[in-house]
Amino acid sequence: MIKISGINKTFHLPNGSRTHALANINLEIGKGEFFILLGPSGCGKSTLLRIICGLEKASGGELIFGESVKSTEMSFVFQQFALLPWLSVYENVELSLLAKNLSETDRRTRINAELERLRLDKFAHAYPRELSGGMKQRVGIARAFATQPKIILMDEPFSELDSFIAQELREVLLDIWLKEKPTIVMVTHIIPEALELADRIAVMTSRPGTIEKLFTNDLARPRAKRSPEFFKFEDEVLAAVKP
Repeated sequence: MIKISGINKTFHLPNGSRTHALANINLEIGKGEFFILLGPSGCGKSTLLRIICGLEKASGGELIFGESVKSTEMSFVFQQFALLPWLSVYENVELSLLAKNLSETDRRTRINAELERLRLDKFAHAYPRELSGGMKQRVGIARAFATQPKIILMDEPFSELDSFIAQELREVLLDIWLKEKPTIVMVTHIIPEALELADRIAVMTSRPGTIEKLFTNDLARPRAKRSPEFFKFEDEVLAAVKP
């Protein structure tokens, strides 16, 4: 679904200096795969994600999408929710559908379906200031899935949440993904989270970020997070992560 060939990224700073963020990234991500980019803070994970979705332009290399994926067939879930405070929950989800050629009836049907499965239907007319962090991220996930995208990009979507809410939302996300199987590319720096969710994990080095090692996650789903196999795999991934 996504082929990344020799991607590089250099930022030119106002003082004339340069920051080499990414170096020779090569990856192929399959259709319906749950793929995770893992690495230390500042290694370029989020930059790579933004290049994939077109929010950043690569300094070199090539990005190819299978099935002629259009930008309107990708959704992005942000770390800090990115909800418009003057719009209700319903309107924030609807925002993702306005560029699509849908009737008002079709939009309403999609929005209500997503609000119901994310347990937001009773909060459709609430505003972001009235929601907890977990509820705000539920809105972000509902907005992403409402467009029925082929690719969903997620930038540390659970890092702003407490551990209990984060675990609940990981389970919600997995349930939706297993039913619909979009391609998901997610950034995290939390190894157990990566092991719980991913089909494959790309471990990135510190800046300039490149791929240190690629792991295939063969642990059976649902993942038994207290099992010896889980802990053994966690140790293997940890050994590949360099600060």
